[in-house]
Amino acid sequence: MGQQEVYDLLKRHKNKWLSSKEMALELRISLGSVTVSLQKLRKANILSYKLRGNANSVTGRKSYIYRFKN
Repeated sequence: MGQQEVYDLLKRHKNKWLSSKEMALELRISLGSVTVSLQKLRKANILSYKLRGNANSVTGRKSYIYRFKN
């Protein structure tokens, strides 16, 4: 499991922005696997991504959302 499943999921939902957590839950794979796959797909310039709102107020971490590049 991994990169191909993430790619296929994003391709199926071309116009929908998804977080890495949403992808992990839908694919039933670890968040770490999704994160590594997203890094590779971003590097290959296959994805569109953007910052989701502000940083998390509890952890201070930024959250990104992704979709298949049209």
